Amino acid sequence: MATEEILDSVRRIVAQWAATTTSLIADAAPGSTVLNVNNTKRFNQGDEITIYSTGKGAETFLIVDEILDTTHIQLTSATTYAWTTAENTIVAKAYYGNFIQGVYLGEPDPIPKFPAITIHAVSRDSEWMTLDSTRETYNIELNVYVEAGIQEEAYRFLLRVTDTIQKGLKDNIMPLVDPYATTALTVDAVSGDMFLQVADSSIFDPANGGLGRAILEDIYKAEEFRIEEVVDATTVKLITPVCFNYAVDDSAKLLSVRRLIYNSWPDSIQYGTIFKGTLLKGATINWFCHEEELHLEAPVDTSIT
Repeated sequence: MATEEILDSVRRIVAQWAATTTSLIADAAPGSTVLNVNNTKRFNQGDEITIYSTGKGAETFLIVDEILDTTHIQLTSATTYAWTTAENTIVAKAYYGNFIQGVYLGEPDPIPKFPAITIHAVSRDSEWMTLDSTRETYNIELNVYVEAGIQEEAYRFLLRVTDTIQKGLKDNIMPLVDPYATTALTVDAVSGDMFLQVADSSIFDPANGGLGRAILEDIYKAEEFRIEEVVDATTVKLITPVCFNYAVDDSAKLLSVRRLIYNSWPDSIQYGTIFKGTLLKGATINWFCHEEELHLEAPVDTSIT
């Protein structure tokens, strides 16, 4: 199995959490304290947000007071300007008025823009787990860089971004890693269901690479399951029942996962000051994950030719 896809998965998590954005779905008048957005997922109480639209500018340093539900954010103070859906208004997570400028694989030198996050592989270890599987351990290093021009502001920025990334990684202890297959739900799933109706159940067939592991998700939430049986071309049976409701209108889908990532954790963080073309504040997050790699096929390579 490739390390590259592990890095891509980590970068996706970091981008989703550290550079979270959502669109406004209802106009906000001057003096609004509640924003109606497409999705409040990954926004949290105390987050700083910026509202902006192309050609109009931005309103900065707004603070989330409470996440009211999946589409409403309450602010600690009222907006100053009017924001409309016609202007394609965006609500974005910010840090002291700044945004993450790039999430890079590897260690580019120089880094083109700051603040920036880099992700690179440190090591990979392998050991036998069962008679036909090994445990692959991937050790990944994430670095957060911010220019140290304004001492306290830069330091606070660094701490806040690092905490956000750590939370995102902790909330994804079984990260989704390529390859995987996806099929849409064709009938709403409700709490307690064990049979799911999908567009194509063949993606869970072992002959097509299915390993019996599935993720059910919509635009708001996700759960992980084991498949007990592929009943027919459009029906699968789960080993355990669904906990929440999933609607077709919320883009609900079922994913067939092909890699068994069963554990991960950001186990340590170091802070410091470095020089990388310019003086920077830096933080390093050390993250690992375990994968069970199956070895079910007999050797096929020749020995002497």
